[in-house]
Amino acid sequence: MSDLATMRAVMQPWINAQRPMQAVVRWGNFPDYGQTLLMHNSSVLVVAAWVCRVVERDDITFRKGAVYEALIFHDHGEPLTGGDEHVDARTNGKEGKEWNAFAKLLEHVPVWLHDKWLQTFSLQYCRKASASELPERGQHIVHPLARHGAKEALVFEFIERLDYLFTALDGFDHGVRNEYEGMLEHCLKNQTHKLNELVVELPILAEIWTNTLQDELHSLAAGH
Repeated sequence: MSDLATMRAVMQPWINAQRPMQAVVRWGNFPDYGQTLLMHNSSVLVVAAWVCRVVERDDITFRKGAVYEALIFHDHGEPLTGGDEHVDARTNGKEGKEWNAFAKLLEHVPVWLHDKWLQTFSLQYCRKASASELPERGQHIVHPLARHGAKEALVFEFIERLDYLFTALDGFDHGVRNEYEGMLEHCLKNQTHKLNELVVELPILAEIWTNTLQDELHSLAAGH
């Protein structure tokens, strides 16, 4: 493969990260918010920068580069498979379709890079039951990764869930609601206990997800 051919192969996810990501709007259950995948993929790295600094202070062997790379790529399958779907309304097999679409996006990238990027993309599935939807090749990547990348997978999940609350707090500040509830109320209901469970698994995360922060967010959502 020529150097130019390699560059053009890497351009495929580079292109996917721009207009296709900008065309997909998240938070369909709160349509007034209007966050695109492009906006999310940029801003979630700020949350990661905070969380990873805390974790690496506690564990110098923590591979924050793997977490950053996973976050860079984690949503690339969505614009290739019909867009974003709310967790409570996902179509059957969507996770597998996204994995296959991302693998195809990388099909001309040099093998060593292709394999590394598929591995970091797969980090997001290590703690999900939906990993069973992945093709056999994907499951062969996820199963060992769930063992030797357990901490990185946990931190990835914590960042994703904390980012939901960043988004919900921004929605709260802008008065975004649907006919049933506000964004902050909705996210606290869905994420509080899950974040608490992650803190039990990795106690250093309690420096971020503090009891005081939880009380303050719940107070805001309740209108106190």
